[in-house]
Amino acid sequence: MLSHVLYWTFPINILVYIILGIVQHAYIYERLDHCPFCTFAAIRNINASHIFHCQHEQCLKVSCLICRKVCPKFQSDYGTDEELAEMDKHFKCAELADDKHIIDQYLESGQKIACPKCGLAGMKDDACTHMTCPTCAQLWRYFCGKKLKIVKKHEMELMVYLIIIIIGIVILMFHRNRSSRLLHEICEKLGKERIDELDRHFNIISTCGFTMEEILDEDLTLIKYPDNINTRRDD
Repeated sequence: MLSHVLYWTFPINILVYIILGIVQHAYIYERLDHCPFCTFAAIRNINASHIFHCQHEQCLKVSCLICRKVCPKFQSDYGTDEELAEMDKHFKCAELADDKHIIDQYLESGQKIACPKCGLAGMKDDACTHMTCPTCAQLWRYFCGKKLKIVKKHEMELMVYLIIIIIGIVILMFHRNRSSRLLHEICEKLGKERIDELDRHFNIISTCGFTMEEILDEDLTLIKYPDNINTRRDD
């Protein structure tokens, strides 16, 4: 007897639609959490607790995903005073989590520039500031974040030579100014009282490389023109 094989055909466009729906659902309602102390990771609901129980047999730590520190393991239903006091700190982490995330994003943005086409961000080395995005191949300028028009070869070589001479100091100054400007912006947005509270809990400002005086009062003018030089003004 000949065996019969039944081939079930499914429209490819509907299949792609279903797969995209699954991926979108996972992106909206789930997140990937990593243990701060080992390689273990787990897919969890987007609203899952910030307390993470590692399942790696050589780790098994309980940690806070916000401050990335170890949480106490309760040996019974009633914790000790020290354990309860320690957990109170992590409940405070949850209260401050959204504002901490905003500051973290501002600090990261101060050290990275995004491709104007696809958004891939990174920090430039001490070579030419003309960028070629490895994702979408867009040519763009690192300092202004604008797309780069094609120029003649000799003009490009001259610009590269001149920029390389001073690029190390320029990039350092550029990122310092950008970071300070973003930190000043977030301080005005959240208010000094909230910033102080975040810093007391996470040391997020104390370890950022700027003092509060520098963030609030530093002159962020990039170019200072002499009074006797007329600068172009756009109408």
